[in-house]
Amino acid sequence: MAATDLIISEYIEGSSNNKAIELYNGTGTAINLTGYRIQMFFNGSTAARLTINLSGTVAAATFTSLPNRQPTQPSLPKRI
Repeated sequence: MAATDLIISEYIEGSSNNKAIELYNGTGTAINLTGYRIQMFFNGSTAARLTINLSGTVAAATFTSLPNRQPTQPSLPKRI
């Protein structure tokens, strides 16, 4: 069964703010990240305290890492 959307395949947590999310595109086509966002909820809050709008494209059948960045300095995902 083929995937129909992106999957968060891994959450990577290092020391301090050294963290990342890995996305996997298991679909048969590239996915444009316009309209996708990562939201962070802290300490059981029901409201997102941080929203990061994504940009760029994830090629079909590839993994992409989204390293922790300052929200004012967004970066394109890098293919790994």
